[in-house]
Amino acid sequence: MEECMAASTLMNQKENLCKEDGANKVDEGYFRSLIGCLMYLTATRLDILNAVSILSRFMHCASELHLKTAKRVIRYVKGTSRLAITQHEDDTISLFINCNNARASFTHAVADGVTISDIIKPIYVPTIIHSFFPLNELTNFEGTRNPVLGIQVTDLIDGIFIGCTNNHVVVDGTSFWHFLNSWSEISKGLIHLSKPLVFQCWFPDDTIIPIRIPRSAVKLKQSNKELESILPGLKE
Repeated sequence: MEECMAASTLMNQKENLCKEDGANKVDEGYFRSLIGCLMYLTATRLDILNAVSILSRFMHCASELHLKTAKRVIRYVKGTSRLAITQHEDDTISLFINCNNARASFTHAVADGVTISDIIKPIYVPTIIHSFFPLNELTNFEGTRNPVLGIQVTDLIDGIFIGCTNNHVVVDGTSFWHFLNSWSEISKGLIHLSKPLVFQCWFPDDTIIPIRIPRSAVKLKQSNKELESILPGLKE
C-alpha cells in the first residue's frame, strides 16, 4: 500500500463492524498478519490503539469490510505520521519527530475586503487574525495525527499575511521569533544580523533527555474522534 492515498480520519463512524456483515470472507492469515503489524505500531501510535483493538476481534472471521477498515487505518497512519511515541517502563511517554517525509501544511487563502491597516491599526488583535493561522487550537500531542508545521499565506487587498503555526516539539516560541526576525533582516539586505543564529541544541542543566510526560496526562476518548490532553496548544 505504498502508493495508497493518505486518509485524515481513522474510521468511518457510520460503519458498525460485526462478525456477520454479509460481505465476502477474506484470507484469515493475511488479515491476522495485517492486524499483527498494526498492533506492533500501537507502541508508538496510541491514537490508533482503539481502532486496532476493535479490528482484532475479527481475526478469525474477517470479511472484506473488516479488511477495508484495516487498510483505512494504514492510510490514516500514512497521512498522519508526524510525531511518534515512546513508552517507558515508569509509565511515562516521550515524543519524537518521525522523519518520514510527511509533509507540512501549506495553505493559500484570500481575505476579501481586508487591508493591512485593518490588521495593524486596531489596539486589540482583530478576531479575523485567528483564521490566518492554520492548525489553530490544536494541542501539541495532536501532532501524532496532524502536521507539526502549518504555514498559511493570506492575500489582503494591499499585501499578504503569512501565518505560521508550529508544534513545540519542532521549535520553542523564542527560537521561532528569533528565526523570523533574522529572516526579516536578511530580506532587508542586512549583512550583519542584530542577533546571530545559533545552530546547536541546548537544554538546561540536569534535564533528563528525552523529556518524559506522565501517561496519565494523555487520555484517548473511546470514540477515538478526538484526543484530549492537558498539554499546551500549538503556538501562533
